[in-house]
Amino acid sequence: MDIEDTKKILESLCDEDFSMIWKELFFKEKNLTTREKFSHIILLFTMGIKNNIIIEHDRENNIPIFSEEDPIDVAKRIFNDFPLDNLPEYDVEDNIIFLEYSLRKNYGWAILKEGTTLVLPNSFF
Repeated sequence: MDIEDTKKILESLCDEDFSMIWKELFFKEKNLTTREKFSHIILLFTMGIKNNIIIEHDRENNIPIFSEEDPIDVAKRIFNDFPLDNLPEYDVEDNIIFLEYSLRKNYGWAILKEGTTLVLPNSFF
């Protein structure tokens, strides 16, 4: 995955929650394990953070967070509540634990679209 692919994915999904990002990324990837898919999510967010497309965001206080930490650490913190150990190895998309998580996970990040607009997940709903 290169930066242009990352930009296209993130900007097209800029207001989507975690479930939509997951679906879009893995729509055709049936042979990846849940752990592999989650690693791809972390990689996508890490690349997005490194390239100033994604920023960490505190939804409660409605402010961006600039921690000066390594982007992979920020990506991991955003998804530190992902229930990886409670999910099946394959076909996670139909699992109730995954569905509950993915439908409520719409916080922790924001997309910096075109360098001028801060877009939160589900911000248009």
